[in-house]
Amino acid sequence: PLIGARIETDKLLINSLGKDFAIDQQGNIISECHIIPWIQAPLLSYITHKIHSEITGRWISFRELKGGIDWQNLFTSRCEMPLKMLADENPGFLEDLIDIFMGTTTQWYEADIALILHPLPKIPILICYQAKEDDLDSKLTIFFDECCGANLHIKSIFTLCSGLVQMFAKISEHH
Repeated sequence: PLIGARIETDKLLINSLGKDFAIDQQGNIISECHIIPWIQAPLLSYITHKIHSEITGRWISFRELKGGIDWQNLFTSRCEMPLKMLADENPGFLEDLIDIFMGTTTQWYEADIALILHPLPKIPILICYQAKEDDLDSKLTIFFDECCGANLHIKSIFTLCSGLVQMFAKISEHH
């Protein structure tokens, strides 16, 4: 319960984006989804992380996370910009993610859509997208619950988000 997981038949079950991942006592991960490094490494890091703070409902930018300022430029170029391009090219894509990955919407100022996803139980992310309007370019920002910086190392948060964006791009190509 401390990390938002449960035990079943000697396996630790953690939900990621609506899908269960089972981890056995040897650290092997089993799921109906593909087990790829962008989820495997952050998942194992999350499980073994010493601190697991509760979700606060207070959203902060990536740069405000502990160590985030050092990774900000890479995060922008590998996560926010590619996701913005996907949203620009496929206007209904972010809404589709809500259904595919058990997301929820919320109200956010200056955003046409504000989507909350849970890539790990106590690692909620908020994707805010404002579509292009007249001569104003579109804008996409990814926010994190304030607890994320305590619950997972910044490198793992970056890896998780980068992997999500790559997965979203593949889904967009095929659907």
